[in-house]
Order: sequence, then structure tokens, then C-alpha cells
Amino acid sequence: MIPAELTPRPLDCVALQGMAAVWPVKLPKAEEDRSWSSPQTDFWHVHDFNPGTGGETEVLWVTYRPSEPLVRGLEVHWLTEQAVVPLGNQPLIQVLCPTRQDGSSQPDLAQLSAWWIEPGQGLCMSPGCWHTSYAPVETVNVLMLTRRSTTRDLVAQLRSSASTAPGTAHETGFVKLDTWPKILA
Repeated sequence: MIPAELTPRPLDCVALQGMAAVWPVKLPKAEEDRSWSSPQTDFWHVHDFNPGTGGETEVLWVTYRPSEPLVRGLEVHWLTEQAVVPLGNQPLIQVLCPTRQDGSSQPDLAQLSAWWIEPGQGLCMSPGCWHTSYAPVETVNVLMLTRRSTTRDLVAQLRSSASTAPGTAHETGFVKLDTWPKILA
């Protein structure tokens, strides 16, 4: 059953386990060989991005504009992770949904959830995590990390307005929802 309303929650590493990784915005306490801190700069390793076998990583600038707060559809990427990091001063709402465990490759809509991503926070979605993004108040500019061929595949699908069934030759899937849950922002 699809929830009628979704209330976005702050990112939670435990609740998102298996669907997405939360990228921290603070220097971790444990120093490791890929972290550095000094009075002038801090940097730290967050994640080894996986574009899938043979995939090439791509960085995109994405602009999300406010729209009616309804979840009308979800997309999925079967071969790659995809990460989003809101820039500027506006948060992004990310709607997530795991794939059913019954082998159907369909979203498990009973587990649909919404998450606030504050500017500078990152969320890296796992392959097979259904999702959509929503700008709650103002335009949100986002840095997106994805697989180059996935971008081409998604653009081709969007230009043709085709809804694709999961498990097709496409790297991405898209489903339109019959019932549109409302996002309570």
C-alpha cells in the first residue's frame, strides 16, 4: 500500500542502510590515511563511488525547481550508485524506496520514505534504490555524481516520455504511480 503522505526526516545512517549511504559533513574523529586537518583546510575520504562494471563516473550540475508536492513517479538505476549534494542554502527532499524482494524488480511502495538533505550533506543511493527529488521552497542546485551512460539513457527516456519496465535493456527504470503521495514539507 502506498502511503498517502510522506513527512521528510533528517538523514539517518541506520534507517537508510541498504538503500543509501549518508555522507558526513564533519571531519570524522578517527584519522585515516585519506583524511587531513590543519588550520587552513580539512579533507576526508567519504565514499568509494561505484559506477558499476565498465562504467565511467560523471559529475552533473542539476537544478530542481519547486513544484506541486506530489510523488508522481520514481526512477531507478540498476547498474550504478547515484549521489546528490545540495549546494547553496536550500535543502533538497529525496524520496526513496527499496526494490521489492520478490524478484519483480518493482518498487516496494509500502516502504516509500522522504528525507531532508541539508546543503553540503550528501546522499549516495545504492543500485536498485527507487527515487525522486523535490525542491520544497526555492530552486535547489545540486552536484550529482552518477554513471555517464546512465545519464544518456535517462535523457533518451525522458525525451521519448516513455515509461520503462524494470528489467528492460535500459540502465534506468521509471514508473508512474497511480496514487500520488503528498510530501508534507
